[in-house]
Amino acid sequence: MTAGYVSYCLKPDEWRRKQEDALEVCKQEAARVMEEAREQSDGTVEVDRLAPGSYRRLSHVQLPAGCSESCPCRGETCDAFNPTEPVAVCLDPPRFEALRDAERKANEELRARRTSRDWKEAMETLQGGDEGFARMVSLLVWPVLRGEYRAYIEPEKWRAFVQGIAAQLETPLPWATVLDREAELGEGLKALQTVKPQSLLLLCAALNLAQEAESAIRFASPTPQLDAVLGRETPRQIEFAAEDEDLDEVPQDVIAGDWDEKPFPEDYDPGDLDYPDELEE
Repeated sequence: MTAGYVSYCLKPDEWRRKQEDALEVCKQEAARVMEEAREQSDGTVEVDRLAPGSYRRLSHVQLPAGCSESCPCRGETCDAFNPTEPVAVCLDPPRFEALRDAERKANEELRARRTSRDWKEAMETLQGGDEGFARMVSLLVWPVLRGEYRAYIEPEKWRAFVQGIAAQLETPLPWATVLDREAELGEGLKALQTVKPQSLLLLCAALNLAQEAESAIRFASPTPQLDAVLGRETPRQIEFAAEDEDLDEVPQDVIAGDWDEKPFPEDYDPGDLDYPDELEE
């Protein structure tokens, strides 16, 4: 039945049965085409006739171990953008995913064993007397001096900030290496180890305190680090009463301004204001 541009079926059960039959025919056809594609050793697979998800293109993926041209599930199809160029396809996606998962787990286990061994050796190196201590300090100071933890600060401003604090502390640094954005980590650590570890630690502490002081000047923010170094308590921020609480509970000594002061004189009359003529009309 058709009404305007819309068609209606007056037998929904019959419509549902026909839909199921059509889907079953499509599945059988896709299974037949898949079987033919797997049996043929050469020729082009018509992937347009296969069911979605029953194949996988291998043109832009890294093949896992065990997936090769000799696999029985390997086939070829035409490239959609270049029909003359054949593209490899896998006709057994579950097997491909299983091979890739197995390779990923094996690689993770290998990296875990290698990284655990390297970590233990690094800990032994850092605990090896004065030389290990100097290397440890250089490892901590290197990203700080280069501003790698200060993503919200422009690199040029951070470099000038570091140079200014270092000049005040009279701490000589290998600026040619520290300021070189292309410098490798190993090269930087060797350069920093020529400076006394105590001077590097003092510089990092001074940078943190100086940045906190600058923030306090600009935004009136608290200075917990400065207060801790000076041995004093950081003033606690006042918590004002909620809307449903009595405002009389707020300490009067922390309320700025005079509550008795009137914002306008008592004889103030809004009608005394001079409005433009067009507004009066």
